[in-house]
Amino acid sequence: MPKKRGRKASHRKVRRARQSVSPSRSVSKNVKIVFTNLLIFFALFLVSLALSIWVFPAGVFNSLFFIFMLGFGFISIAFLITLVIFLFLKLFQRRR
Repeated sequence: MPKKRGRKASHRKVRRARQSVSPSRSVSKNVKIVFTNLLIFFALFLVSLALSIWVFPAGVFNSLFFIFMLGFGFISIAFLITLVIFLFLKLFQRRR
């Protein structure tokens, strides 16, 4: 079996310039994004609740909006937990 001829791959080290971003700025930006998403999904939860209870009290739409209400409620709780975590991160960064 003949030997393979080929060039050895030259290993070049590529250095990427790192941008210095202050962690408090990124946490503040993330807090704003999470708070905005929390408000949006909580508003959608309330709209689904209203449609499920008062507008369509019985039928297929009631079940559909109830499922939407559950989904938006869980997503709102997830954003609330994330917001609390980011606020604690912001608080602990100020102490350092």
